[in-house]
Amino acid sequence: MEKLAYTYALIKSCHEHEKDYVDAFCPLVLKVLQQSGECTDSSIQKGLINDFDLKIPLHTLRTVLQRLVRKKYALKKKEERYELTTLGLEHLGTFTDEGTVKRRLTELLDDLMQFLNNELNESLNIDQTQKKLLTFVHKNIEPVLYFFVPHGTSREFQNDITKRFESKIDREDERCLIKYIQIAKERKPLQYSVLQELILGSLISLVFSFDIPSLIKDKEFAHCQIFLDTNILFSLVGVHFKEFSEPAKELLNLLKKYCFKVKVFDFTVDEATRVLNKCRKERREYPQDMKVNSICANLKKQKWTKQDIEIFVANIETKISELDVEIEPTDIDVQNYTPHEDNARDAMEKYKPSQPLVSQNHDIAAIEKIEEIRKHHIRRIEDSNALFLTSDGKLSEYNFIERGHRENGTICEVVLDRFLTSVLWLKHPEVELSLETLIATCYRDVFINVRIWEKFYDSVQELKQKKVISEKDISSLLWQESIEDVLCNLDEQDADKITQEFVLAKTKEAKEVTQIIDKKRKKTEERLEKQQQEIETQQQEVNALKHEIDTLSQERVDNDKKTKEAEERLEKQHQEVNALKQKIDALSQERADKEEIQREYIKNNTEKLAKKRSYLISSVITAIIILLVIPVIYEIFLVSETYGFKEVAFVLIPSVICTSSIYAIWKKLRIFLTDKISNQYYKKKIEEMGLHEREMNE
Repeated sequence: MEKLAYTYALIKSCHEHEKDYVDAFCPLVLKVLQQSGECTDSSIQKGLINDFDLKIPLHTLRTVLQRLVRKKYALKKKEERYELTTLGLEHLGTFTDEGTVKRRLTELLDDLMQFLNNELNESLNIDQTQKKLLTFVHKNIEPVLYFFVPHGTSREFQNDITKRFESKIDREDERCLIKYIQIAKERKPLQYSVLQELILGSLISLVFSFDIPSLIKDKEFAHCQIFLDTNILFSLVGVHFKEFSEPAKELLNLLKKYCFKVKVFDFTVDEATRVLNKCRKERREYPQDMKVNSICANLKKQKWTKQDIEIFVANIETKISELDVEIEPTDIDVQNYTPHEDNARDAMEKYKPSQPLVSQNHDIAAIEKIEEIRKHHIRRIEDSNALFLTSDGKLSEYNFIERGHRENGTICEVVLDRFLTSVLWLKHPEVELSLETLIATCYRDVFINVRIWEKFYDSVQELKQKKVISEKDISSLLWQESIEDVLCNLDEQDADKITQEFVLAKTKEAKEVTQIIDKKRKKTEERLEKQQQEIETQQQEVNALKHEIDTLSQERVDNDKKTKEAEERLEKQHQEVNALKQKIDALSQERADKEEIQREYIKNNTEKLAKKRSYLISSVITAIIILLVIPVIYEIFLVSETYGFKEVAFVLIPSVICTSSIYAIWKKLRIFLTDKISNQYYKKKIEEMGLHEREMNE
């Protein structure tokens, strides 16, 4: 059991790789050969059971082995023994890593375990979680199990296989698992994909368990008419719960994709309008939190008025036409229908004992109408030119067992929507199906059967009218979650169990539970009151402490405010000081510039004055020299008159030369004296004005 979840996930992974059912099982057989070495087919069969908890009939296993030998993945030796080849080992390595499959499965189980422990308030381990999940998976297979049994299969073999897929799951577990699937679809894509692999892998495993892999793909449906049952029609026109409507719409799209002619009998439309008109007059109430499998319950929860129902009924044929579903005319009046077989009613009552006569007439008429269209027995579903599609498992079971199909190995007139979906996927596994479509049957099983609810409600009302129970008792009864579990676990065949005694017993249990709960509530309230007082005392202390903290906080805020204001004033003063400093620096610079200009002006003037003064002095000296030279010239002139020109020239020329030399020396001397006098005067004036020290400091 603990290996099956891994096996299902691995089978689906291998099938995705190979797209063929026989090839999908090849890696599992190769794995056994790799571990066991050379062995017979029966040894391989045992190895598959030990390693994968998977029992494959020898005939099917030999088909797989023949495929492996033909592809040279295995070698057939003497005495019907097989061994793995090098090519087979290489082929085995091309498949999804087993570690990846185990890791993804472990992640799912870990997450699911935490979810179930929170929802169920339990302490499940991984193995217990896996067991609940596999039970849920097998329950999904159970409604279609018998339809996969090929004609001629021994009853012993059937029992052996069906026993492996038998499942009994607690309704609360089932509800939690469905809730988890819904959450996974929205927020956990990895877990959702692994759940799909488990469901589809289990379906592929079922095909091999019944030795029919070759029958799945060798033929397609041709010119098949699908007639919709009332429950399917309700789902498609949108008056059923979304748990039913969404899978039905997905199946309808699948049927159209593969060219089925989808129809509905006119008396099925009449049956639908009869049910809707009944809802218009319905007086029964449906608790908001309870799920009752009833169109009337859904319409009341959707707050449909009588006028809404009347308008819908008036337009139902238009709505059917919009679905591209054809209404098949007949001459059948289900109000007055007489079955062709005398024991049809008695046989139907064994499966649907509480069914109204007109509904029984509808179901029998639909089966007999399909028989009329077929005209002969059919042994392969692909050869069916007409099928009646339903979600009613009891009707399907009645048709399979009571109309001779199980004994004769023929195809039923009634086909379960879950079974047809499975067959279409097995023929076309590339089609993407939502997990909700694959587990539609499980969704229905968490709803209360409408017959059970009607019987229960009527019994409660009768007891109320007799004043045996009160409104308070009814509230206590309906308030208990256990009553929903009890009603969910009852089948239509169990309607006789719903008696006034049953209601009184459950009411008594509810009272006892209510009393226990009231006592616990009272103790809890007392404890809460005491805790409330302690909390109030602590709250007062907290409030006092909070007030003190608030006061200190306010003081701190005030101090922070004052500090901030002081900092702002200081910052402002600092800015003013900086501005004043900048202004002083600017004035100082301006003053320094002015002083520099003035100093330069004084120096320039002083230098000019010194040069002017020295020039004046040199000019005076020059004048004096000239005055000294004039007498000499005059004396020479006198001599020239006395002695003559030659003598004068003789005396004059040297004198001139000498005078020129003296003049050059005088000129240099004058320049020297001018500079000397000018510098001394300039320096003296500079010192007198104090400019000399300032220049030294700079």
